[in-house]
Amino acid sequence: MKFTVTIYHGDILEDDVPVNDVKLIHSASRMSSITLSASDEREAAAKVWIQVVGRAREARLKELNAPELIIAEQTNVRAIADQLRTTALCMAMFELYNGAEVWYFRVMPPAEANPVELCSDMFRQKSDSRPNTQSFYLSTILMPSQN
Repeated sequence: MKFTVTIYHGDILEDDVPVNDVKLIHSASRMSSITLSASDEREAAAKVWIQVVGRAREARLKELNAPELIIAEQTNVRAIADQLRTTALCMAMFELYNGAEVWYFRVMPPAEANPVELCSDMFRQKSDSRPNTQSFYLSTILMPSQN
């Protein structure tokens, strides 16, 4: 099946501490939107994470002489797919949180994907100095914390 996956990098601030199983999300920056083939939504999101983030992390970990097991996980579709958690955010179907960073994934059939119109009443677009990047700042959105 074909999917269009939009990946966002979430800004984790020091005050983003889960309170009563609820996490406050402050902002997320759109990194990329890619159309690809995958067997399901999780696999599609994992493939996009590897393409946009994982390969660069793999190279950096090699430079740092990290253990091979850790390096290999950065480009392992099944390992990444297994780490994805469903989310209640209107902007995303999945999140990947590694304890320091968070990525959100919107997975749609290609004909329905339009990342700019997501949750328009909840987001304010903000210009960004990075090319081809849109930042969306949430006024206040609560999502269940899933462990």
